[in-house]
Amino acid sequence: MRQRRRLLVGTIGVVIGAILLFGGGVETQLTGLAMALGSAAIVTFAPRLRHWVEALGLGVPLGALLPVDDAVLPGAILLVTVLFQRFFSDRSLNGLPFRVSLTSRRSVCFDAPANEIWTRLIPGESHPEDHWTGTLMDFDRDAEDADTLHLRYRNAAGLFDEVTVTFLDCTWPSHCRYYIERSEGHFFEESVMDIRFTELESGQTRIDSELRHEPLPLRAALARWFDDSFGDEWDSFAASIAHRSDWSLHRLAQDGAVPRDDPKHEAKVIW
Repeated sequence: MRQRRRLLVGTIGVVIGAILLFGGGVETQLTGLAMALGSAAIVTFAPRLRHWVEALGLGVPLGALLPVDDAVLPGAILLVTVLFQRFFSDRSLNGLPFRVSLTSRRSVCFDAPANEIWTRLIPGESHPEDHWTGTLMDFDRDAEDADTLHLRYRNAAGLFDEVTVTFLDCTWPSHCRYYIERSEGHFFEESVMDIRFTELESGQTRIDSELRHEPLPLRAALARWFDDSFGDEWDSFAASIAHRSDWSLHRLAQDGAVPRDDPKHEAKVIW
């Protein structure tokens, strides 16, 4: 499960808070067990509420350290937890000046030739319906720059997210590097995707990828780290190639949008 960072932080944080409150007895053990089970249930069945997991993991121990009377301590812990939850989930905080760079790397092996994977993975290289996400509606090439695409994806609200992709290097079917621009309200996000295809043997391909975000607001960088959204999307892509069940966060967030399947191929995420 790609949410293990979130689960570990949430569970360990709550256990530390329980130790501060109750000591190391049975109450602490039961609290840790309840937090682990509750966190797993949230990220599996209610992913939109997932930020409460890390909020509890940070809010409970910090709230327990506050120098307040025992009578108001539960309220203080709740207040600190809510503040952390708002920090992770409120996009209006993206306007804060502090920025953090974030880079994600993944390697995947596919039991399929590189030229077939290329058309499914690289935007604009096939019909929108054949794109692996199942949510790409259409795309247009920029009238002034043939290397730039304007893509429209269907989001969970039934509306459209617009993404601009500019190819920096495109050598079929071995290497592709492109610049990504997307906006969310007043927040503008930029990143660079680098993908290399290596033929290991007849019909098998290894893909090494790197997604490098331009400096992000601290809230957005931490939220993406907890989500491990890049690894989650790779799991979705691997599952769409391998034709197996996939319960990654990316898929659940699409409210029923299912990556397109290909029963002929198998895939394995290495890292």
